[in-house]
Amino acid sequence: MKTSEAQLRAVKKYKERNREATRIGSYMSSARTFVRHHAT
Repeated sequence: MKTSEAQLRAVKKYKERNREATRIGSYMSSARTFVRHHAT
C-alpha cells in the first residue's frame, strides 16, 4: 500500500518540527538493532 502525498507531507512536517525527538528515536532504533544482532 503506497503512502499518500498528504501522509508524506505530514511526516516531513513532523520531523522538521521535532528534530530532537526524531534524533532520539533514531538512536533508540540503532541501539536496539546493535543489541539484537551484535551484542548477544
